[in-house]
Amino acid sequence: MKQYFKLGMILFVICAIAALSLGFVNGLTKDIIAENRDISSSDLVELLPGAVDKKEVNTSNVDKEAKAYVDKAFEVSGNDGLVGYVFKVVTGGFHGDIEMFVAISKEDKLSGIKITSQSETAGLGARISEEKFMAGFKNKNIEKGISMTKTAASKDNEVDAITGATVSSTAVGKGVNTAIAFYMETIKGVEFNLDEQDSTSGATGEASEEDTSSGATGEAEGENDTTSEASVSE
Repeated sequence: MKQYFKLGMILFVICAIAALSLGFVNGLTKDIIAENRDISSSDLVELLPGAVDKKEVNTSNVDKEAKAYVDKAFEVSGNDGLVGYVFKVVTGGFHGDIEMFVAISKEDKLSGIKITSQSETAGLGARISEEKFMAGFKNKNIEKGISMTKTAASKDNEVDAITGATVSSTAVGKGVNTAIAFYMETIKGVEFNLDEQDSTSGATGEASEEDTSSGATGEAEGENDTTSEASVSE
């Protein structure tokens, strides 16, 4: 009996130590984990130069079952006051959700974007994470929303889509426009009506999901490839 009691006490002590250790580690890492879910200080400065601090904006009215939605929003300030706003957006891509940060300056210009998570096709849709593509969104006019184009961007709200990755490119554009709509309507209190035809009309450049399941791999490139999922202006 004493042997069983001793064994039980040993197991109890081991479990207690393990529980205390887990609690200690959680206490050390919870702030880091929370920051990673939000935005790092370096990313904040990269997206909004001059940023020093951020304050979360209420997003409780957001429909998080939508195809694209604002998951978090932050008011960003610098040493001289307001710098702009950063939005964490989740948008549906070709293979799954794309998570990104969208920054808008106090001058109502798109300051930049950063793709933080995606599972798009390597060599095609995955190129949305490349600096060259993300740089195309900098300093764009947000008044009419962002329009993705397969031809060279010629208007101040147009961004070049990635050749052969129209669905992924358009998903990013949709995410950016979702952030713009939230900014205009929730923060500025201005009615915002995005011209969907202007922002997503034109030719397409990726195969549909049905094509990939019947033998094609990833996203297809070519003039004859079409999809009902997304499109871009020509």
